[in-house]
Order: sequence, then structure tokens, then C-alpha cells
Amino acid sequence: EMSGRPAEIMVKACLWGRLGAASHWRQIFFPGSPHVPQIRVHRFAGSKAGSKEQLARCPALSPSEALGALRAFYLAVHPDFFARFPQEKATNEESLKLLNSYLDALESGQRPHPLSLTFYIHPTTSGGTAFNKLSNRLKTAAVSLDSLSVGSAVHDLLGSCDLSGYLTEDVRTKLVEIKERDELERTDSDTRRSSAQSNFEKRDWEREWENVFSRKTRESVRAVPTYLDKWLSESLSRARESLRASLPIRMENHSTIQELCGEFNLRGIATEVDWMAATLRGHLLNLKKSLQCQRSRTSSLDGSAVALVLGYAHGVDVNGRILLNCEETVQQWVQFLPSALHLVLRSQETLDPIERELSASIGGVSLQRPSEGDVSLDTYAHWLESYLGSCRQQPATVGSDTFRGCSVTLSRPDDSLLPSISEMGTVCVPVSCPPQRLVEFLEEDWHRIEQLKREHELQQKIASESLAECRTALRLSSLTRTPSVSDAQCVQCCSRLLQNLAHSAGSESAQLRESLEGHCLSISTYYSASADGDLKVPWNFKLLPHGSVT
Repeated sequence: EMSGRPAEIMVKACLWGRLGAASHWRQIFFPGSPHVPQIRVHRFAGSKAGSKEQLARCPALSPSEALGALRAFYLAVHPDFFARFPQEKATNEESLKLLNSYLDALESGQRPHPLSLTFYIHPTTSGGTAFNKLSNRLKTAAVSLDSLSVGSAVHDLLGSCDLSGYLTEDVRTKLVEIKERDELERTDSDTRRSSAQSNFEKRDWEREWENVFSRKTRESVRAVPTYLDKWLSESLSRARESLRASLPIRMENHSTIQELCGEFNLRGIATEVDWMAATLRGHLLNLKKSLQCQRSRTSSLDGSAVALVLGYAHGVDVNGRILLNCEETVQQWVQFLPSALHLVLRSQETLDPIERELSASIGGVSLQRPSEGDVSLDTYAHWLESYLGSCRQQPATVGSDTFRGCSVTLSRPDDSLLPSISEMGTVCVPVSCPPQRLVEFLEEDWHRIEQLKREHELQQKIASESLAECRTALRLSSLTRTPSVSDAQCVQCCSRLLQNLAHSAGSESAQLRESLEGHCLSISTYYSASADGDLKVPWNFKLLPHGSVT
């Protein structure tokens, strides 16, 4: 794809894009894999602000230089390396999605709104200095982007994450020159804007700008209110209209899913993408039509009770769910389903006995399958067989029920060979960890594991009760939270919502309660109102100074 492109190009590795995390990771770091997805390229388009002489002197990055510049960043923040830190993994996922949208906007020639992101740095970055063992916390990087080009954004990104040291001197120099060029263009743009305002009468200029470019409309869309009550008062009216328009489509989607599950005996149909209701309806109707028209080819689904997942991934995940890529045609789905179903049934016959034997050899632990998005069923089966072989060759000295109730999950091989404990009390064991060392680790930290597990279960229970109480008090259709919001943050947000909206006697609070009735609300880290009327509010929201603040 790179042949024939201008010299000024840069490879932006796909950030949580449409090919799935595993494919992107193989594409960047394992180019020899059998399935190599296409690489998207970004151009440093010449700005109209500078002169031809300035643009002629503009530095250019080769694709290999650009790929090397971003590789250190992906190694530091990619969510697939944060299996031991689920909270930080979810935060990096959301930050990468927002960063991807920001870079796409720059590529298309737009000037996106300034963006502030938070990334957690992987423990193995810079020789493990990103992890403080005393405080058990990961190093964070606050990234602020207000760039004119992709190259300038990469410069700011690597600088904020303290990763510029991984660049060659030539690439570092080029990125600095690109940054300086953009700053010069920004200054020239401001100067021309001031000159244009002096050449036209101010009132006529504003009218012309509004008529041609709809400035006020764009500013109103970009503006993100800071205060919850102000944002709700400005967003609820439009959100209610959108919710009312999407409600029949939501009901149709629910009915279609129930119909397909009953007709083909499916365990369920889930989605990995937050699609609009109309988009999901199209995928469901196409799937329904294809399965019904080619029933003879999919009859093997009957009685199998498998689960389907619609998204941008393709294959079978570690939990035996069949992943359907919605960028493929429904005919391709039908051709893929028989082989996928065969793999699911074969895994149920082979993996379950291995898991039982492995559990018995490690004191009766409860094996949990990894939640990493790029761990395929074949990879997990290889991990199980490898670790079971280690247990057979070097059996650990432990009773059959010594660690019953302890949750253990296998993870990628790690040079440290040491298990770790997550906040949920789950023990993450690298496949390379010797069985006897795992047993010694469990014996030494058994009380801590039990304590973390009890605390997590208690926090989960309190968070669920808080969500239910808040949903009932505000009379919401649904109240959920995103994976990046912890149990404690969820409880705090629900408490403040109850105090400031549900139980407040003020007239403004009563009006907001009535407006929120019947809405779908999600506790997240940012404000958002979808085209279907779904609302997202940050867990640490603020209220106007004249309101009641906790």
C-alpha cells in the first residue's frame, strides 16, 4: 500500500481498530504471521499556512522510522500487557480509543478539540522502573494534545510518556522540526485571522462566517460542559427525543435476538461494539436472513447452545464464543460457522478434562480462563497442556483440597517467573512459573488472597446495591458503569447522585429528576450523549457552585 505514496507519510499502528487487538499486535510486532492485516498510513499533508520554501524544508519520516517511533509507546501502554491490572487496562483501552479518533481527525484535515488523556505505563518498561513495589501502583502519564499534524501529536505523545529516549537521533530531530513547523503555522494562522478581522467590518464578518461555516453550531458541539446539572439541562431534551426515536428499534433488536436464540438454540448473541440501535438492527437482520436461507448448512448449530459475538474480531475466543466480524459478508459467516462450531465442541471435550487434572495437581484451585482479548482458544489450550506437562514432570507437594476456592488464571510466559495477585484476589500465573514455586507462593500469601477476595466480593455487592437503589430513586430505565470505573468510584458516584438529585428538595433537582425518568444512564469517566439517547456521566462529576456539593 505504501508504493506510490508521497514521501511524507507515517504509519499509525491501528489503535483498537476494526481488525481486533490480536491482529494489530501481530501486524506490528510479528509481521511473519500467516494473517497480516493491512497497515493504515497517515500523510503529513502540507499546511496551506506556510510558504512553499517552508514546506520544502519540512522533514519527512519513512514508514520504518515512524513505526519505530510508535513501537515503544505501544509496548508501554497496550492493554494486552495489563492482565494483572484490570482497572489500568480498562483506562488504557478508553484512552487509546480517544487517541485513535484524535489522530483520525488530524489525518482528515480537521482541527480536533484539545485532548487530555491518562495512560498507565507497563511494569516492564524501562527495566521495570514504571512499577513502584512499595506503593503497588503503576506509573501514570498525563498526555495533553493540541496538535496541527500527526507528527506533532506523536512528538507530544512520546514526550509526555517519557519515551523519547527510545528514538534514534535522526527521528528525534525530525519530530522536533515537525513540532516547530506546526508551531510556526499556528502563529501564522493567528496572524492571518487577526488581519482578516481588520479587513472586514466585524458585524458583517461574523454573519458571513456563521452563514458559510456554521461556527456557532460547531462550537456548541465541541463544548463539553464541566458541571453535571448544566450538562443535563442542556442535553436531556435532545436525548429524550433520540431515546424515543430509537426505542422501537431497540425492542425490535431484542425480539430478533430472542427469536434467533430460540430458533437455533443459541446461548446468546452479544456485541463488542457500542453500535447505534439502527446499525445493530442491520447486522441482526442480515444474520437472521442468512441463517434461515441456508439452514441446511447451519443445521449443526441446533442443539449446540453456543454463543455468538458480533464485532470486528473473527474466530473463537478463549471462552468458546464464536466471534463474527461485521465487516465480512453474512455469506462468509455461514461458511465459517461449521468449522467454528467444530472447534468449540472439540475444545469442550479436550480442555475440560485438562483443567480438572491441572486443578487437582495444584491443591484444588479454581482455574479461570484469561480475559485478555487476544488470547485465542488454541493459545489457551497450548498453555494448559504446557503447564500440565510441567506439573507431571515436577509434581508439587500439596494436598488435593489445600487451596480449594482460590482462583488462578494462566497468563503469558514472564521472565520473572513469579505469580501475582490482582485486586480481585485472583492469582495470575505465568506459564513459565514452576509448579512448586506457585504452591509456595499460595501458601505464603494465602491469607492476603482470601482477604482481597472477600473485600472484592463485598465491594461488588455494595456497588450493585448502590446502582439498584440509584436507578430506582431516579426512575431510570437502566443504570450501568463502564469497566474503567471501580467499585469504590461507582459507590461514590451513586451516593452523590442520590444526595444531589434524588433526595434534594430544590426545584432544579426535582426538574432534573423528572427529565431523567426513563433514560439509560452509564457511569463513566467523561460526558457523552449518544445518537440513541444513552447518557454517560463521569463518576467524579461536579455541580454548579450554587448547587449542593458533596
